[in-house]
Amino acid sequence: MTRNETAGRRRTSWLRRLCAEPLVQFLALGALIFALNGYVAADRQAYRIEVSQSDLARLRAQALKQWGKEPDAAQLSGMLQDYIREEVLYRQALATGMDQDDVIVRRRLAQKMEFLAQADVREPSAEEILAFYQQHPERYGAPAEVAFKQVYLSQAQHGAALAADAEQALAQLRGGQAVPGDTLLLPGEFAAQSQPLVARDFGDGFAAQLFALPVGQWSGPLRSPYGLHLVWVTQQAGERLVSFAAVRDQVRADLANQRLAEARDGAYQQLLSRYQVSVAEPELLSGSPQVSAR
Repeated sequence: MTRNETAGRRRTSWLRRLCAEPLVQFLALGALIFALNGYVAADRQAYRIEVSQSDLARLRAQALKQWGKEPDAAQLSGMLQDYIREEVLYRQALATGMDQDDVIVRRRLAQKMEFLAQADVREPSAEEILAFYQQHPERYGAPAEVAFKQVYLSQAQHGAALAADAEQALAQLRGGQAVPGDTLLLPGEFAAQSQPLVARDFGDGFAAQLFALPVGQWSGPLRSPYGLHLVWVTQQAGERLVSFAAVRDQVRADLANQRLAEARDGAYQQLLSRYQVSVAEPELLSGSPQVSAR
């Protein structure tokens, strides 16, 4: 028998004697029971739902925000049952791995991180809202507008004589005579309209010519897809800045949204700086100002 075989037999004999010791068996059994209890306790904890006072306070605050009043006992009971149902389904979904590789879950979690970044954005002051309005007049300008009335001559009614009949009708109108014109589904008189609105009804060519006409006289004829029109411009207003009072709510919303976007982007850039991004086709990010493959 070799020396190695002798040493191996001695180790085996020693281990057998050790395992036969009651104290060693007791300690091993205790360790097994402790591990099993820890597993069972953790498993039980996973199936334990505790609704704390802070959870109930949040439900009450949610009801107050939604209904404008504190919930009564029945309403709070219903909200609590809905909360428990949602928690059970949520935990079961996690347990079955539904959160893995789920685009909707990924997107929702990303949105929650963005909401956290926005939490500290404060409401803009009156001075800041006014300053934003003054710094961005292009956002709060009213377009040029024209109010007009028109006499319509139908291509179907006048045929080849349409142009000559239009010139004759224009002369009559300028002479103070009434010209009834032909029937058109569009009204004969329009309140102030922007050029895009006019183009929607009469076409781009008509709209462009209309905005170049003088105020207070019969002009034309202008052509549209319907035929020819003789036009009297009653009022004309150029582009102008809308008063601050009229758009204050819109300005406040624009400034608040801009600040929220800046907060989201700033938080994202800070987080992004911690990561090294590797892309299989890095040229796809060549035009991105925010992300670069490293």
